[in-house]
Amino acid sequence: KKKTPQGVIHHSAYMAGINVHNMAVCRLLTGATQVGDAGGDAIAAAAEEQALVLFLEAAVLKRSSFGPNHPEVATTLVEVGIRKYALDDFDGAFDALNEARRILSSSLGPDHPKVAAVLNNSGCVHFRRG
Repeated sequence: KKKTPQGVIHHSAYMAGINVHNMAVCRLLTGATQVGDAGGDAIAAAAEEQALVLFLEAAVLKRSSFGPNHPEVATTLVEVGIRKYALDDFDGAFDALNEARRILSSSLGPDHPKVAAVLNNSGCVHFRRG
């Protein structure tokens, strides 16, 4: 078991959330190496979609392990937002990034550099969304 500010969590649940997050990153990297090959754009898009599914699963696991307002949850929500942005789901991207910003602002403070990075990502979404 590991101890967090929210209390004791089970080691297996903690590791599951982290591992699924890492699997999503690996899936993205695998797809990224295919870009430029024949059909590379389709492979990259499929990698984005598969990674999004894994990041969403990781967010659920992290919420149950750390609690809904933990910075680890926000880290994964940022990835969800980035994946949704890449898939042209700008409303979904903004929602995920807004939730990540709220969590980070309340847990780390509104002036934290991670909050600024999320606000920057949200600005990109607003620009593309129009």
